[in-house]
Amino acid sequence: MSIFESFNDKNLITYLKYLFKKDILNDDSLSDFYENVITDYDSISKIILAPLSKKDLDRLDIEYLYELLSNNNSESLNEGIIYRPELKTQSVEFVSEERQWVQYTREEDVETYSDLDHYYLNQLHNHDELSPWDWEITDEDIQDSDTNDWWFEV
Repeated sequence: MSIFESFNDKNLITYLKYLFKKDILNDDSLSDFYENVITDYDSISKIILAPLSKKDLDRLDIEYLYELLSNNNSESLNEGIIYRPELKTQSVEFVSEERQWVQYTREEDVETYSDLDHYYLNQLHNHDELSPWDWEITDEDIQDSDTNDWWFEV
């Protein structure tokens, strides 16, 4: 929950009028506004925080403030009309494409008259007498991975 939700309409209107005079939004997207508030601490953040008794704003404060600045204007505020955003929940997926190096252990009962060793099994495999790729996977261990790409989907 944002600290701005606790402001009564009169105090919030006064605060927004102050911010509109400072022209801090500049037609920014939410992403740009967030970045400016977080990284430009010496100007935008000081303007925003000056009338507040806080040292910084959290993500929901910044979003709430962005929505207030985007959905209100000086005229409606002068008339005492304010449009407040509502907190909602939105499902977000994080998708990543990864390449993994996995060690698989496959197992099969092999009929034999002899004691098998790995040299002989390699020969059988090389001559297509054994096809271990079809055997049951009994263990897998991710040895290493590399992320090729990632993105969010809403």
